[in-house]
Amino acid sequence: KWQSSGGCSDKVVTLPGFKGGKGVENTYAVDFEAMEQKNTSTSFVRRVRRTGAVLAVLTGNAVWEFEDGSSGSGDWKPYPKDTVSKLESSYSKWQSSGGCSDKVVTLPGFKGGKGVENTYEVSFEAMEQKNTATSFVRKIRRWICATQWHYEDGSSGSEKWVAYP
Repeated sequence: KWQSSGGCSDKVVTLPGFKGGKGVENTYAVDFEAMEQKNTSTSFVRRVRRTGAVLAVLTGNAVWEFEDGSSGSGDWKPYPKDTVSKLESSYSKWQSSGGCSDKVVTLPGFKGGKGVENTYEVSFEAMEQKNTATSFVRKIRRWICATQWHYEDGSSGSEKWVAYP
């Protein structure tokens, strides 16, 4: 809200009852302009930060990845930005049609796991990509990148960041 108003509203927000670094319930005032939180009882000030925002902006909140290596390896690699745009557009059409259109999307010229340029067919139903030359199939996934807020635990500059609950 503060950012979308050009910094003209709700510069400081109060977080009542939040348990801070020592697990004690206190009230904090978060200043978005200074990117700091202040304990309203002790006046102790900590830095705050927001993560995930850049990736969310680049991809419209959706992150697309393919599993590199064998199935179940857990080694997920992000698709390039231009490929994400095509995937997300096609996925949105597929989803809004109730899964009745564009079940398979072709990704020409995408460089896969080994950096070789190949053409892939992506099935949203199976959440898989298939190399059209080798027929090798990999799992794919889509997730939403949510912004996460953190406070710095310790003295300013400690770089020990803790996520708000």
